Amino acid sequence: MRKLLLLGVVAVLGACGGATGRAVSACEAAIAEKTQDKKFAIDTSDMAAKAQPEADNIIRIQSGIVFDPGMPREAKQTFECRVRVADGKADVISLQFIW
Repeated sequence: MRKLLLLGVVAVLGACGGATGRAVSACEAAIAEKTQDKKFAIDTSDMAAKAQPEADNIIRIQSGIVFDPGMPREAKQTFECRVRVADGKADVISLQFIW
């Protein structure tokens, strides 16, 4: 179910076009891949709003993530994702969770 929702969000953001939308989609996919065994929630609107362009077609996104949302062990933290956007595609070059 989560993967289906993720694919829907990625498709919507991809349809929006632009480097920021592609960067957000790439980061979201990388987070989902890295946290396969955990439930999480991220705010893609917040990610897009906080996207910062850097040199060499790199976009840096720093935003929040909630692990196990709504559960007693819910944990909030920050992540930073850097994406290189070139030739219409986005590649995550770094992803780190900040405790």
